[in-house]
Amino acid sequence: MFSRLLNGEFLGKLVIVGVAHVDPRDIELVRDIILREKPEAVAVELCKTRLEALAHRERLSFKALVRNPVGGIIAGIEEYYARKFGVRPGMEMLAAIKAAGEVGSTVLLIDQPIQVTLSKISGIPLREKARLFLDVVLAPFFARKTSLQDLRNPSFIDELVSQARNRYPELFRVLVVERDFYMASRIREALRYFSSIVAVVGRGHVEGIKKVLGLER
Repeated sequence: MFSRLLNGEFLGKLVIVGVAHVDPRDIELVRDIILREKPEAVAVELCKTRLEALAHRERLSFKALVRNPVGGIIAGIEEYYARKFGVRPGMEMLAAIKAAGEVGSTVLLIDQPIQVTLSKISGIPLREKARLFLDVVLAPFFARKTSLQDLRNPSFIDELVSQARNRYPELFRVLVVERDFYMASRIREALRYFSSIVAVVGRGHVEGIKKVLGLER
């Protein structure tokens, strides 16, 4: 939970909840926090298109995968771990929206439009795309199996973020850095209109959003 002066102006109370997207425990976590805090607004790491896709359980079409195979690989990895841990990707976001409705909170969709993100992903250097494809192919043979305990360990998340930043710098910039800035900007603007916000975002985005907002670890 954070209450800070941003650029010298008090902008209300902000609670940032970091989730793993595929951890069943996060579904109850976000619900419990929203019901307890009863914020004026709940901000979720979704855009309108992604929300509609989640609500209708839609996946990337074959045509979309052909146009943007890197985006398909990323979505596939998330889908794999979600199935492994017994959930569907994005269930924690839907739980946050449902809980917001129960306490009368305004729902804010703060993520960059998925069409923009996918377009930027398609433009990353070929060498990074090749490296990602190779890593995915070799992962079953060399990668250590990831457990829920790993995903709940902040040090493990920090290490994943560091590895991704070093191995796929342009993809990391598009998927993480630029979206951190986009979501932080949306939160900052929303805090001018709502006295309290619970923001639900992926754990890999928490530190970046806090940095943009001027909040310390």
